[in-house]
Amino acid sequence: MKEALLEIMEALAQVKNANSLY
Repeated sequence: MKEALLEIMEALAQVKNANSLY
């Protein structure tokens, strides 16, 4: 479960960074 959560959090962080670029 923890590994899955870490992957999800990392993906969300990447999306947040991508959104901040625009």
